[in-house]
Amino acid sequence: MEVDWLAAGSRLQELMLPLKEDGLVDVFVATEVADVQNLGQIVPAVHILYQGDRVVEGHQSGLSSKIDQQWLVLLTHRPTPGQATAGVWLHRLLTAIAGKSFEKSTFVRVNPSVRPSYKAGVAYLPLAFEVTLKFKGELP
Repeated sequence: MEVDWLAAGSRLQELMLPLKEDGLVDVFVATEVADVQNLGQIVPAVHILYQGDRVVEGHQSGLSSKIDQQWLVLLTHRPTPGQATAGVWLHRLLTAIAGKSFEKSTFVRVNPSVRPSYKAGVAYLPLAFEVTLKFKGELP
């Protein structure tokens, strides 16, 4: 059976799709923060970026381990009169993601590896989440 090591990104995307009813324009999966700036004119939008993983504990000569994956959820927002503020959108994102399930784990909020930034009237506001995965290899 094939395992998609990055399936948590798809789950994050799925969790945010209902926010389109509130005016979220799109949810993108990007590979680099630079890719986000190319799509920065689309607001409000969310960009999901895989930030890597770390081994939390390992057993049986590396055949079994727990791994924490970190995912960056980056909101792009431009203030528009009569529209939801960036703070409202951040709260909506937190509510949509924090504590929600993925496989046998949940998304837990952690400190993002990047700081908020602003360019040409667009705010780039990061949130980060970790999810714990269990890896079990097979003996040859």
